[in-house]
Amino acid sequence: MQNKKKIIQFPKNKKRFILLFLIILVCILSLAGHTIAKYVTSVEGMGITSIANPIIELEGKESLTIDVSKNKSRYFFEVKNYNEENQISEVEMQYYIEIQVDHPENIQYQVYKLKQEVVEVVQLKEGKSGIYLLPQDKKQVDFFYIEINNQETKDCTMEIKILSKQVK
Repeated sequence: MQNKKKIIQFPKNKKRFILLFLIILVCILSLAGHTIAKYVTSVEGMGITSIANPIIELEGKESLTIDVSKNKSRYFFEVKNYNEENQISEVEMQYYIEIQVDHPENIQYQVYKLKQEVVEVVQLKEGKSGIYLLPQDKKQVDFFYIEINNQETKDCTMEIKILSKQVK
């Protein structure tokens, strides 16, 4: 007996063979669940924002006349986080007090903070206090006064500044 082998013969026309092979390959790939495609997704949105309204106000008398017959004079002022229209600051604020005197050698003074019937001495370094905090969306008033020694006072001008910045 002779051993007969089956021999696969390629068609004589190679173009038909290649076309048939590609059709079969496409069918297999489409049945396999994989696709060869690109897609783009875009999401569009719109938002409305507003800028936060920081409010910090210094309130006190315009000026103080010192009476030399008294030992000490006091100038009261307050720092608050709302305005006359009762709009409250929408951001938390840090601030410090700066006292500027045109002739510092002519005047002796001390700054105090009133806190629930307790008087705290405000330490000044180069005319600047430590940092205080005003909260957001809640009214707060910080009360201060400057006590000036009248016996040492001569002609001079004192300016009170509140320097603030928004807390992140």
